[in-house]
Amino acid sequence: MTHEILQNQILGAAAAHWGACSCGSLMSRIFAFQCSGRLRGIKGIFLLILLLTGLPHSVLAAEPSPLAATSGYNTALINKNCDGFAQIPITSIQGTCVGLVAAKSHHLKQPRYAAQFDGKTLLVTDMLGWGADNGTVWAIEFSKKMDEPAANESQSIKITNLFSKNNVPNPAGIAVAPNGMVYIGLPTGIMKFKLQRGDNGEIKADPELEVFINDFDQVRKFARSLMAIEDYAHPMTSFSFSPDYRFIYVNVGSQTDSCVKHKSVDQDGKESCDENSGELPLSSVRRYALDAQMNLIADSGITFANGLRNSMALTVHPSGLVVQGENAIDLPDSELPSEEINILQLSPDNKAQHYGWPYCYNDGDKAVPFAEFKTGKAECENAAFIPAYRALPAHSAPLGMIYPSSKKLPMLANTLLIGLHGYAAYGHKIVALPVDASGKPDKTAPPVEVISNWSSANNLNPLGAPTGLLEWSDGSIIIMDDKNGAILRLSLGERVNKIDLIAANADTFKVSEAMVQKFAPISRLLKTKCGACHAEMADDQPQVNLKALIDSGKLNLSGLEESSLLTKVRYRQMPPKTSDPKQFPPLTAEERKLVLTEIVKLFGR
Repeated sequence: MTHEILQNQILGAAAAHWGACSCGSLMSRIFAFQCSGRLRGIKGIFLLILLLTGLPHSVLAAEPSPLAATSGYNTALINKNCDGFAQIPITSIQGTCVGLVAAKSHHLKQPRYAAQFDGKTLLVTDMLGWGADNGTVWAIEFSKKMDEPAANESQSIKITNLFSKNNVPNPAGIAVAPNGMVYIGLPTGIMKFKLQRGDNGEIKADPELEVFINDFDQVRKFARSLMAIEDYAHPMTSFSFSPDYRFIYVNVGSQTDSCVKHKSVDQDGKESCDENSGELPLSSVRRYALDAQMNLIADSGITFANGLRNSMALTVHPSGLVVQGENAIDLPDSELPSEEINILQLSPDNKAQHYGWPYCYNDGDKAVPFAEFKTGKAECENAAFIPAYRALPAHSAPLGMIYPSSKKLPMLANTLLIGLHGYAAYGHKIVALPVDASGKPDKTAPPVEVISNWSSANNLNPLGAPTGLLEWSDGSIIIMDDKNGAILRLSLGERVNKIDLIAANADTFKVSEAMVQKFAPISRLLKTKCGACHAEMADDQPQVNLKALIDSGKLNLSGLEESSLLTKVRYRQMPPKTSDPKQFPPLTAEERKLVLTEIVKLFGR
């Protein structure tokens, strides 16, 4: 184990220990005693000594359990090969299987998006966790090319941290262009760098990132710290090149959920959202022109589409059609609003069109005025704003979207493939919509579930959370699963019958009545503080809430330390800053400690 890996593990342990403290970067939390007034006990001092001196590798904790090593996916239970990789127990479309490419045991934390560099090398952006002020890009090298005859027998991987100082802040979108440059989306713009191999064949990146696009930096002026990222709701940058690489389309997410705090009122009483206004509006998609050598053409940047809350799912069809997946306002209603698919195009006079946020949201195919804005009601009802092309399930969070070629997977021919990351009851799956020759999805055809039944199943698999999707050159689909620190691959093979697997493992973990009773005070606390927005915590009966938390995956018994309930309570203010603190007072330090420690006592194994 290298010293860098040792240091990263120590930093991870320190981050868990000081995670609730919001005094900037991890190093400032460790050394700035004013953050807590003192180092927190012997454990804190021990971690500090580890960080400063570096002790022998034997000091590290014991090896993780097999489930932890595989990001919670029980590959041993199936013990099958999925076209070169260990098959995982989730249901996929007939004629396919899903294999585990890389997991937490490879030091992945929160992989988001991916690109293919060459026949054997996958590049992956990793945020290394919410609230962090760092991130990196991994190079994953396969032992064989995917389309080699022997590749379906077994694959091994070598993984390299291209930025070992983890100094790439909050990376998201990534692409490799024909000029050989690697482009990545950061909160302040698009950067690029070169990859090369040393004399020993080791892959490495230029240590300095070259600025490619940063003209929207001025609308994202925030410090790279935990509190600043919470204040800026959508700092991640995704992007998509046109098929001929003459244009690049870039997401600029809104600063807030609904712009309620950023309203302006003119002398006539007309309300407007400041985030939509100006030459460089937030909640937009920008377009930039490139020359034949892929240099940015000066002053070519335009606002291509406005009124889009967050466009992480953004793709361009070979015809040139630009398609966006909208993550809509976070209303407390579990059935509202619908997420959206939008076709983005300029108006006939080459102006950016407005797609409704924050004035409208969708209830299915119907545009509904947002009650917090008096202005916009008529425009929503009269379709002055561009209506959603097609609705998606509420809070399903489309984060990845591609047009697969169907080279390897003919069942995906002529479809738009969408990864639904999920937030509440919906999502946690990958679906396909049939499209016409221009790439427009069918407006009425039901989605085809490509990966489904991805709910958490104890001793089997965690709740799925797909982000980026990538079609490899052989036609298989690479999938980022950020909450579980995993990279998956959809390929040809025999699919899993998950129902049979669940039936066979029904008794592996049962919640006892004693556990329910011990959970009761936590349940009452969560109902008071979080139940207004989270149905899984809203019931008066602790056993109902406990079952709902487990079924939704917010309490993942196969990977407790990565449960979204615990990570959010540990690292973020809950309820979040966007809530009214008088109506929804945040958890106190003592309440956070209660939730974190008692749940680990109850369910830690």
